[in-house]
Amino acid sequence: MISSAEFELARAARDNIDHAKGLMLAPTLAALLTVTPALEESAATLARLENRVRATGREELGARQQLRQELRGLKQSLRGLERLMENAAAFHSGWAGLIGSCAASYTRTGEPGKVSEACTMAVRG
Repeated sequence: MISSAEFELARAARDNIDHAKGLMLAPTLAALLTVTPALEESAATLARLENRVRATGREELGARQQLRQELRGLKQSLRGLERLMENAAAFHSGWAGLIGSCAASYTRTGEPGKVSEACTMAVRG
């Protein structure tokens, strides 16, 4: 039998995802580190709920459909979070490329690289 505890677990998982989406609006390293545990907890909750929904009989069809509706809402929240995380990855990848191009004139130890002598050449004719 599906109990109110399963519905609360589904809502809690969705709340975790919505909180993660809020954190990803400013995709800092601290936000990424905070998001990870919430996502892991939500994934574990979803696995338990999936097993529970599959195990219910036809006599609980109404409760099962209600839980499926809650899980569909959770799925939509996950899609939004996925888009935010993809954009955060692209943002940080772009910054890494810019920083890498600026750092090309430094050695591995962080010291400025040797500046080559400037030369001029004049050609006539």
